Parts: sequence; structure tokens; C-alpha cells
Amino acid sequence: MKQKKKPSKVGRPPLPKGNAKAVMLRVRITPDERLAIEATAKENNEKISEWIRRSLEEARVVKLMVRVTDKAENKYDWFIGPPQECPPLPRIGEHLECGFGEGTVQRIDHAIEETDSKRGGSGSESWNTYYKILIHIGS
Repeated sequence: MKQKKKPSKVGRPPLPKGNAKAVMLRVRITPDERLAIEATAKENNEKISEWIRRSLEEARVVKLMVRVTDKAENKYDWFIGPPQECPPLPRIGEHLECGFGEGTVQRIDHAIEETDSKRGGSGSESWNTYYKILIHIGS
């Protein structure tokens, strides 16, 4: 008698230990808030969960840094300061003029950087969280 082959499991294989998200957070929102979140995430080419995580990271931000880089790796710090004072940012495909030249926005990357900003020997920890937006332009 032949043994039947076990059917393979459905779905994504499990992630390695330490890589899986461990906690689920549930939040009640209004239908209008949901539509706004979905629209904004779609506008930024992100999944809703990615947009929410990034928004939570932005909430911790002390300073925002917007840096423009061209194909030759020239870098220009376009804005550094409080997030609420940042001028409107360009979108992918838009034309941008900055300190070293101009070009079309090809890609926008986001990063969080925490820096130790303690001065002198005060002994107290002082950290700044910078939300970095890296705008890559091309011809």
C-alpha cells in the first residue's frame, strides 16, 4: 500500500527567530481616518502597515533632515530643522532644483538616525532622533 504524500502548508513560511513582529496593536479609528490613511499610504507607495510604522517613528523625531543626492553622489542638505517647518517635499517624477544642480526625482528613501548629542561631562544621556529623507535625482 502506498502512503499518501502530506500536503504542503499554505501561506508564507515562518520567519527566522527574532525577525517576526511579536506584538499586534489594535486601534479603533473612524471610517474617514481609515480612508485618509489608505490614501496617504497609497500616495507614498507604501503598505498601510509600513506607513503606520513610519508615522510612529516620525512622531519621535526631534529634527528632520532632507538631503538631495545626484547620480554623481553629490550631496546637498536641503533642509535641517523641526519637521513642522519643512517646506513641501517633491514627489517621484517631479523636477527639483537645489544647491548643486537640478534633476528629476528618481527615488525617495527614509531613515531614522539616533545620535548621542551630550556635550561635556554632564553624565546625562541626551539623544536626538533625526528623520532623514534622502531624495535621489537624475537627469
